[in-house]
Amino acid sequence: MTFSEIQNRAENLPSIIQKLLFVDLLLSEITVMNRAIWDTPAEVEEQLDGLKWSNELVHRIQNIRFELKRQEDDEAMQRIFDQLKNYSEQSDSLKSHLAPCLQSTMFRFDQMKVSWEFETDIDPAQRYIQIWDKIPFKDEVSQLSLSRKKYERLGDDEFSALEQEFESFKRDWPSGRLMSVGIGYAYANVQLPKVYDIVFDTKNLDRFWKIKTIVRYAFNYRDLFHTDLWRGHHSHCMIEIVGDVPDIFDELEFNNEGERTHHGIGLCTEEDWRYIKVTES
Repeated sequence: MTFSEIQNRAENLPSIIQKLLFVDLLLSEITVMNRAIWDTPAEVEEQLDGLKWSNELVHRIQNIRFELKRQEDDEAMQRIFDQLKNYSEQSDSLKSHLAPCLQSTMFRFDQMKVSWEFETDIDPAQRYIQIWDKIPFKDEVSQLSLSRKKYERLGDDEFSALEQEFESFKRDWPSGRLMSVGIGYAYANVQLPKVYDIVFDTKNLDRFWKIKTIVRYAFNYRDLFHTDLWRGHHSHCMIEIVGDVPDIFDELEFNNEGERTHHGIGLCTEEDWRYIKVTES
């Protein structure tokens, strides 16, 4: 791959996590490159000059990496490649080694199996649940039960544990603490119960409430009960709001056969809110 092809791919990586992975691999390959610069037959002055500018390059890349770690992406990859071009012009020794360094970086990146299944794989600014509407129960909850046939992929112990959670749900429901809501595509596979600290208006980030909200149980395909959220799936969830319910929940309408009428209520942790609140609504 050419320099410009690698740059184009790096600049178009879809997430900060992927960009950080690329940068970490690049820094690792630069250490290998530095050994190659020193081992290449040349005048000592030329070798030292290449290592000097390589060291300066690493400092620049590290500074941009720190920004990415803070979830700040101000054209980070473009700036890194600008630095690569700039410092390669300072030393012929460095310039001759940068091309294989970049090619090796991209090769290693392509060999990595990047997971997008779990919470830690997702950029903090994207880690939030989006509630769309309220969902009424049409059946008497106390009369519900789990059909073993629907869970035939589960082992006996797993199904027994699921039944215990289902009985907990049936006991919790009459208390009035739970709210039955529909959520949009889950951002990751999330184990329940999951505690969130912030409720916010997804279209007006100035509207937010610091209040503990617990996503306790979930259903999919109308009656398939489970104790986790599935990445990329809508779910019917039972949530508990600990304290006064924010007035934004009064804006939610009951599910209208899949037609969404509300723009969404977000749930996130306080740590992730630091990044979400600075994004554009």
